[in-house]
Amino acid sequence: MEFASYLQEMMSFLNNAIQHLRTAANYLDKVWKITKTATRVGFGVLTGGAMAAAGGIVTALTGGAAAPFLMAGAGLATSGIATTATAQIVNSAIQSNEVKKADDIVENTKRVLYNVWRRIPDFQDRVEFPVGQIVMELGNIQKAIKKLLEETFTVESQGGVIVFNVIQVIKDRESKAAQCFREKASEIEIVSQRYLSSV
Repeated sequence: MEFASYLQEMMSFLNNAIQHLRTAANYLDKVWKITKTATRVGFGVLTGGAMAAAGGIVTALTGGAAAPFLMAGAGLATSGIATTATAQIVNSAIQSNEVKKADDIVENTKRVLYNVWRRIPDFQDRVEFPVGQIVMELGNIQKAIKKLLEETFTVESQGGVIVFNVIQVIKDRESKAAQCFREKASEIEIVSQRYLSSV
């Protein structure tokens, strides 16, 4: 594969990561908004027809993604334990298509970034590689990838700085995960515009 093809693949993955992180954030916002409302009303009183009616509301608000949430709601209705309910809702969110897609895209984006990073020295040493603007751009590409891998695709955790992972962020930050995803999407966008606009 030509180096230009690696760069095109990288840009495609970065753009997809931005889109899917924002989509997952919107989905999570809806889920936690519904959870907050349901908690205020009390899932414990939602049985039978009432639970089905709540399911209709959830379906409308989440664009048809009610099934995993209903499972969490049903567990909430029987257990009545807040911590169990939160764990079930987090697990349901993780199982959603929106989150799974975002997770896959982010993991593949990190792989593609590393792939390009690994190949840059090979192309810098080639005499036949075009000179001028293209060579200067390699420096920008290196800076962009370094920034993305060392800053954007990492997060603060109790154990220090760790590699950014969509599923783990939802587990760790719960209702605040959506905000983290939006911040990461914006960071990718800024880095792309600053260093990779000519790629």
